[in-house]
Amino acid sequence: MPTTNVDADGRPLFFCNTCDKEHSDVISRFKLIAHVKDDSGEANFLLFDANAQQIVRHSAAELYDENEDEDFLPEAVSDLFGKRVLFEISVDADNIKGKSSQYVVRLATDDREMVEEFADLPPKPVLMLESAYDISSGSGGFTATPLSKRKSEQDDESYLEDQHSVNKKLSQKKLKGE
Repeated sequence: MPTTNVDADGRPLFFCNTCDKEHSDVISRFKLIAHVKDDSGEANFLLFDANAQQIVRHSAAELYDENEDEDFLPEAVSDLFGKRVLFEISVDADNIKGKSSQYVVRLATDDREMVEEFADLPPKPVLMLESAYDISSGSGGFTATPLSKRKSEQDDESYLEDQHSVNKKLSQKKLKGE
């Protein structure tokens, strides 16, 4: 965070919350939160330096002006409004648990050919994640046995094959005599 203090050479000082000190040698970096919308909904994407530079086309240092209001949005960033961008995001446990509403962007591109190529793909069904409460209470609307626990016809056939195998011994339960 910029401060009102300056060093001996008259350079502005910046406060670091991590080390609790002021520094004059800092490098401006992006931490851009983009509110994105498409036909399926909307979400907040978090872009760090390299990915933000990819779509803003300027470094954070080029856009930073210490005299500007911190809420000021540079023109290079506001030019992104309405622009089509393709994102690859990562979804982590905090997103799934609802602790974070921001998805970290792994890759971003505004390459027109690539954006159009993905736009032309047929839509895929949206899978809904359910909370643990919905699953355990049965209120999620699904009552089927999980796929991993289902027994298929193929399982029945392999069981019959196992009965005739010369390499496998079937376990037999011993019953007490009557």
